[in-house]
Amino acid sequence: MSSTKDPLKLLFRKKPLKLEDWLILVEARAEQAKLFLKISSLPELGHTKCLKLHSLEDSHPLEFDSPRLIGVDDTPFLSLKTQGIYSLSCKNYHPDTGYKAPPGGVSYPDGHMALWGLTRDGEWVVVMVNFVGVADYKYGKEVARSVKILQTDLATMVNVTGVEPETIWDKLGEVVWELTRRRERLYKEALGLAQALEMQDKIISYIPR
Repeated sequence: MSSTKDPLKLLFRKKPLKLEDWLILVEARAEQAKLFLKISSLPELGHTKCLKLHSLEDSHPLEFDSPRLIGVDDTPFLSLKTQGIYSLSCKNYHPDTGYKAPPGGVSYPDGHMALWGLTRDGEWVVVMVNFVGVADYKYGKEVARSVKILQTDLATMVNVTGVEPETIWDKLGEVVWELTRRRERLYKEALGLAQALEMQDKIISYIPR
């Protein structure tokens, strides 16, 4: 991978960015956002909605199924409770398995999926999920059976999950902007409260004690 003292100088060019350039830029953006993410409240991994429920448009979070965690002995700080930025990258199905719907219905085969993530502590992770398709009342659904969380580096994460670095770049930007807007709203609310309390203090100061 090429290196440069200022990774963001890669933005000032006319030639298309190569994969190694994108990796440098994404690492730089993650480093820029690291402190901000550290002091912010982020979604937990278990809250990630990636399992189909009753319809192709509906989904439910990982923690809903209480899946078994595997392979986290060396990284006990990683769990479904770990806050961060997570996104589904790829999903694969196993033919002729799982829930087979009657004619006109939607079948839910077994399969596995991969998610990429950046924890609030700035660690890149790959999340591998094994799931099964089961019957649920009149419909079917996907149920997570096991989750494996692997701490890794950016290049490996991209290679394993197949996520495009550009997608990660965009996602980090979206999250930071959303956190910024949230803080702006909180600041305005806090400022309004502070001004109201100040006015109350002024008024009460005229009351004899």
